[in-house]
Amino acid sequence: MEINQFKHTVRNPSRIKIIISMAALCALFLINGSMNDKDSTILRFTIIVMFCFCAVVMLWSIFQTFKKPTKLNLSHGTIVLNGRIIKAEQIKVIMIMGDIEKPIIGIKPYGAQIVPMWLCFSFVKNGEKGAADLAIWAESNKVKFDNTFFIRWI
Repeated sequence: MEINQFKHTVRNPSRIKIIISMAALCALFLINGSMNDKDSTILRFTIIVMFCFCAVVMLWSIFQTFKKPTKLNLSHGTIVLNGRIIKAEQIKVIMIMGDIEKPIIGIKPYGAQIVPMWLCFSFVKNGEKGAADLAIWAESNKVKFDNTFFIRWI
């Protein structure tokens, strides 16, 4: 089946679970750090480093969640996502997870163990049609399309 070109508006998937868990960890580190004055210097330093890491992850996740939507262009042999061109030969598998109306799509390139965050998205409108168009693109470009759970990096 030959395709002309599909265009969809996509955004980063919501990271509410990461935001909540990092906020809880930051609160725990603050409580732990303020309650014990007899801790060793190494333990205090470790708590500060872990707090900073959790705070940065939480702020980055908030920024990515509320980032403006971008365009996904599916043309013959290539996907253009976030201004980056991905050729069909570079894609190991396209994975879809979640409900049918708001699926989360992950594109795993060859050589990657998990889906890079910049290759993970959800459709703003018409999630069913977007997933169907992506399945058609994958079939016409001989890319594996799988409905399975996947892990994405922060």
